[in-house]
Amino acid sequence: MAQELTLKFFESLAGKTFAVQPAGTLHLASVTPGRQQPGYEIFSLIFHGPASSVLPQGSYNLQAEGIEPMDIFLVPIGPVGGQMQYQALFNRLIAG
Repeated sequence: MAQELTLKFFESLAGKTFAVQPAGTLHLASVTPGRQQPGYEIFSLIFHGPASSVLPQGSYNLQAEGIEPMDIFLVPIGPVGGQMQYQALFNRLIAG
């Protein structure tokens, strides 16, 4: 059974390094809750990766020890401190 991609799930992974397919690694640098909306869970993830090999915007398979592989849509948002930053936005409908 696939894990549910929630804010709480990603908060537990902050600081973890992910293997990203087709090749390389990304570090989950931050998990930030978004503006609260009734019935929705909104948050963003910021990953850091090498500035020498920028991934274009798109869906990537991320894998880390102890969790199932997941496909996440990443957008490069610019360099910081010699690394490239990528953002993933989540706007999840909460069953209630």
